[in-house]
Amino acid sequence: MDPAETKTILTAVGAHGRRLHEAEAHLVALSQAVQQLIEQQRGDRENKSNQILKINQTMQRILIHLEPGNVVPTQPVRMVPAASSMPPPAEPTVSLPPCSSPQLAPPDKFSGQSGDCRTFIFQCDLHFKLSPVIYESEYTKLAFIISHLTGRAAEWATSEWDRGSASCQSAEAFFVALRRAFDHVAPTREAVRRLENLRQGDLSVGEYAIRFRSAADNTEWNDAALKDAFRRGLSGVIKDQLAPLEEPADLDSLISMATRLDIRNRERDQERQYEDGGRSFQSALPYPSTSAQRPNVPSAPPAGEEVPMQLGRTHISPAERQRRRQEGRCFYCGQQGHLRAVKREASVSPVPGNCPPNR
Repeated sequence: MDPAETKTILTAVGAHGRRLHEAEAHLVALSQAVQQLIEQQRGDRENKSNQILKINQTMQRILIHLEPGNVVPTQPVRMVPAASSMPPPAEPTVSLPPCSSPQLAPPDKFSGQSGDCRTFIFQCDLHFKLSPVIYESEYTKLAFIISHLTGRAAEWATSEWDRGSASCQSAEAFFVALRRAFDHVAPTREAVRRLENLRQGDLSVGEYAIRFRSAADNTEWNDAALKDAFRRGLSGVIKDQLAPLEEPADLDSLISMATRLDIRNRERDQERQYEDGGRSFQSALPYPSTSAQRPNVPSAPPAGEEVPMQLGRTHISPAERQRRRQEGRCFYCGQQGHLRAVKREASVSPVPGNCPPNR
């Protein structure tokens, strides 16, 4: 082969190789650009999906807050991808489960006058725990707490908020500051004082036990000390009835035993009242006995015995009147030995005491 032709062929092959290399580089660059565009579009879709999801959740919280207790169904939210030359991958459906909020009574307004804010704090904390979707942020909780303050407590909270106090950064910090400012009662010392002075008096054992447990929860007394305190506050009647019985194992057993005795005593008192009043206890029951249901039916007189005319009745049938005239019986009482007309007939013999005289 001619060297000149060989050189021409090699030059042409080299030029084609360079063009192929340049085309390959362009294809790689184009592929990278397309991949970047796909990633950008995917990121945009994810951002839009998250934004719509957050909007959906916010709308749910608003609807639940406006109508507590109603279930708010959430319709599936389908993302629509942006237009592109390449078909985007299928986007899954985003849906949220229905949720409901329990119906709670709002806490009572706290003014700071009572000197005990534990009940108010407990009620607020109960709302936060049972409705976490509504009270998601600390500022939502703070707004709820402050909106239920009044009087001196509201003035104090306004001052704390205006000066940017650290207590206004979270609900827990606000509760700590609220206790420090308005909780002037020492729970343990006050509970001990209540237990030492608590007596059953005219209360039932059940009502006395409720007050006792309420005070005992704030003490550090053990079960034996609480048993002694509970027994000491019982009425003398219950103490006397407990004396011969076996010692209960714990406070709960003692309360249960005393409650049963108290219920039986009250039932016996009611029975005694009915007995003293001349009525049997059975007659006061909602379902009277069989004997109480039977009416008093006068028994029939023995055969052959005459039935006297009932007192106050002056009208007899003509046949009965004729029979009594023939037998010589009284027209009024039906007995023999005397004769008394119902109207103007005079007695032919002395009239007994149960037969009224003629008028």
